Amino acid sequence: MDFQNNISEIYNYGLLTVKGHELRVNQVIFALVILGIGFLLAHIFSKMSRRSLEALKVSDNTMHFCSKMIWILTVGMSALIALEIIHVPLSSFSFIGGCLALGIGFGIKNLINNFVCGFILLGERPIKIGDVVEIEGEIGVVENIGLRCTKVHTEDNIHIIYPNSKLLEEKLINWSYNNHHILAYIVVGLAYESDTRKASDKMIEAVKQCKAVESKPEPFVLFWEYAASTLIFRLYFPITANCKMDKWKTQSEVRHLVFNALRDEGFVFAFPQLDVHFDKPEELEKAEIAKS
Repeated sequence: MDFQNNISEIYNYGLLTVKGHELRVNQVIFALVILGIGFLLAHIFSKMSRRSLEALKVSDNTMHFCSKMIWILTVGMSALIALEIIHVPLSSFSFIGGCLALGIGFGIKNLINNFVCGFILLGERPIKIGDVVEIEGEIGVVENIGLRCTKVHTEDNIHIIYPNSKLLEEKLINWSYNNHHILAYIVVGLAYESDTRKASDKMIEAVKQCKAVESKPEPFVLFWEYAASTLIFRLYFPITANCKMDKWKTQSEVRHLVFNALRDEGFVFAFPQLDVHFDKPEELEKAEIAKS
């Protein structure tokens, strides 16, 4: 009996008084149980929503956004219920809100900024889960877009976690935003005695032999400029590239084909050279005779 009485006393023990209501141990325990159930339900509801959206064949980004919002709303509702159980009115958080506003100026400005950017990324969808992106020279696939950060799996099998603010404030290349079709080009330098029309035709014939080059739009050549010792051409061709490495590989193959085709036709690839011309050879001969 004494043990039961002690347990009962502890269970009903008053911790403090909040707004005229005595806060007891049993209320705190009940509130924690409600909060724990809320986290559990949030996890369950989030998974259920993903399965339902998968059945509807919605995009991964929409499915991810909806599951995140369901998780936040469920946890938020359980937190409000827990606060009501322990008789903590929401008005009491006005002081906490003031402290939070002060803290933003001293330390958590970037954190709040990343949360806001997370909602923008999930709402506007400049990038989506599964997109191939390039950030600061790193190329990878977007695996997860969170409220604070985004996870990218790179070509080197490395996972990089970027703050959401970086994705909106700095340069980001989305290789998959609309499609994977891009217009690539290579630069070709030929000697000045080259037949420019014939060279252009041969380059187009060569690039069409590359399997990675698409037929539409048609490849074309621009006679770009007269350089110091080179005639500069740019050969443009359409390709499908999931990342920059795909583009580099196709450009390399096209260079092989163009080089072989032009060399077989007798074209000379230009290289830096300097020609020296003497305008008055007679005077030079006289000077040499005088020296002798």
